[in-house]
Amino acid sequence: MSAEKGYRSDLKGVLKFLLDHTKNEDAKGTTCQEMDIEKRQFLESALNTMTTDVMKEFQNAISILDDQESTVTDKVNALNIIRESIDDIDFANSFVKAGGSAYLIQNLNHTDCEIISLAAYIIAEMSQNNPVCQKHFVDAKTIPALIRYLNQSDEAATSSLHAISSLLQNFEPGLVEFVNVDGIQILLTCLNVNNAKMFVRVCFLIGKLAERQDLRGKFFCVKMF
Repeated sequence: MSAEKGYRSDLKGVLKFLLDHTKNEDAKGTTCQEMDIEKRQFLESALNTMTTDVMKEFQNAISILDDQESTVTDKVNALNIIRESIDDIDFANSFVKAGGSAYLIQNLNHTDCEIISLAAYIIAEMSQNNPVCQKHFVDAKTIPALIRYLNQSDEAATSSLHAISSLLQNFEPGLVEFVNVDGIQILLTCLNVNNAKMFVRVCFLIGKLAERQDLRGKFFCVKMF
């Protein structure tokens, strides 16, 4: 199954794979057409049920994040629930439509490091290779909020860098925003952070950015090359 392009390796991906291949069998006119129809209906039902269940979990999590009485533990648990399914593009886009992204951005200003880290990580997963979410978060000025944490030595810095990388990848408006808020200069200062994991990721992002001819001059200005 790994050779099949466009399918995820989780249960939702398996259901989609089976559903599509069942349709292919129907088109060929198999001798068990009635069974194939039942099989397809079962797979469609399973996929729809899974989607409904995930969206219910998202709505419950959003309610917790919206509740002023929610504790830090409550919010951490809610964010972890979102994190479990948010890397699916369909779910990520639906989460935005449901208004959940506003609470992620809001929690980037929280005082608890774990909440900040989880919010940034979820933004990263939602935005990876997803132009819809990239545009949404860039338009919401999420990059400046994330940049504030880059010079810290905790997990919030690593997650924020992950989110920034996702917002820049193959998305020109994100890169323009990053440059406009002095992101390159701030990124270079992160090379002094005492965090090996962060250091490696910073070096990787610098390398990717430096591949662009139009950005190299900005690195020369700070005597990087």
